Amino acid sequence: MICRFKAIESNSKDDDTQWLIYWVVYGSFALCELVTDIFFFWIPFYWFFKCLFLVWCMVPQSWNGANFVYYRVIRPFVLRYEDKIESTLSQATDIGKQVYAEGSKMADDAKEAAAKAASDKVLGKME
Repeated sequence: MICRFKAIESNSKDDDTQWLIYWVVYGSFALCELVTDIFFFWIPFYWFFKCLFLVWCMVPQSWNGANFVYYRVIRPFVLRYEDKIESTLSQATDIGKQVYAEGSKMADDAKEAAAKAASDKVLGKME
């Protein structure tokens, strides 16, 4: 935590980039692990090797694992499919906005129906 704080507060861009690379690698690892964990869980010492990998990724040296994985795996993959990723994210955003708008409309309709039913019940009891 203190290393990240120092990276944010320093005037140098290099340490900020290093921590951003680490978090990109960690996020990618966590995403892959969602799918593969059910298989890797059975491998003896999996958690130990996972810990070693994450420590290797955090080592404050130029030869750390985060740089290795980022520059050899993640960066080439993202550069190759960047347009497709952007297009898919744009479509997902549009669909999300449509779902939100429809959900808001349905919630407003339900609120109005509930208010009308409540007022009808109250007025019906008063008469």
